[in-house]
Amino acid sequence: MCSVPFPFPIRQSALVWLGLALAGCVTTTETRTVGTFASGGPGQYGDPAAGAAVPASAPKGGADYKPSTNVNLKLAELQEQRGYTDDARKRYEMVLAADANSVDAVIGLARLDQIGGRTTEAEAGFQKAVRMDSGSARSLDALGQFYVQQKRWNDALAALQRAMNAAPDDKNYRFHYAVAMAKSGQIESSRSLLMETVGGAATHYNIGLVLHERGELAAAEDEFIAAILENPRMQQAQYWLNEVRRERDHLQAGGNGGGTFGMQSAPGTVVPVAATLVQSPPAAHFEQPQPGYSDAGIWPAGRETGLPNSIEAPPPRRSPVGMGNGTAISP
Repeated sequence: MCSVPFPFPIRQSALVWLGLALAGCVTTTETRTVGTFASGGPGQYGDPAAGAAVPASAPKGGADYKPSTNVNLKLAELQEQRGYTDDARKRYEMVLAADANSVDAVIGLARLDQIGGRTTEAEAGFQKAVRMDSGSARSLDALGQFYVQQKRWNDALAALQRAMNAAPDDKNYRFHYAVAMAKSGQIESSRSLLMETVGGAATHYNIGLVLHERGELAAAEDEFIAAILENPRMQQAQYWLNEVRRERDHLQAGGNGGGTFGMQSAPGTVVPVAATLVQSPPAAHFEQPQPGYSDAGIWPAGRETGLPNSIEAPPPRRSPVGMGNGTAISP
């Protein structure tokens, strides 16, 4: 038995309380009523107290786990981004089996058909998404970008304009419409809309990519120089300026044009030293606005920007493969 000596008399009740406070001196069979575990008495510590609610068991894992429809949709988008198209298709089909009205899954399957070169099936899928959700900017935007990839400019501009009108405050849809205008040949008409959505340097850069894609090397060079002068830190513009000059020199030297050039430095630059940057991007990169953008963007992240020479759109929502030969910078 444990005892504590005291040099002076003390009241018995005080001794009782003091004894209770000393660890190891007193054992009690009293059970806590607040918690869910017994604090003493017979049995093992951690046994549920009498009358305590038994917590629900944790969800089972392994083969018993079934992801929700939303989880399957996100997994499908991730697999699509990573290039696992067969797995992505299975996931999208699982989503549709659980929810036949999932517009996102219909658009996802249409994108996979587009990537796989099944143009007829892809168009039918995008049109089905528009019929399912006719007032939705995302469906119209996906269809419009499909038409851009097919160079069906009238159809593309009509669909993208409807998408822009359906969500007038979303810069991403305005950006897609402006780029489609530029790619269709309406360069100057697209310039003011691009300025509104991405600013001056990115506008010059994006138009430079479009002009380069059209084979207008001198005009593209001017735009890339203008982009660098406005934003000397834009590495993509420096890279493509070097590429344009290398292609131009190759043509002037009598080489056959139209080929694909790798990442090599141009002989020199005519821009100020302060604007000369280290070459970095391995592909063109269209610049888009970067406001607070949610995962409800146009596609899953990286969808548009991951392609060589594709226009960089916003941190994507769901939409087709890309908008051209460069990677754009967007809202």
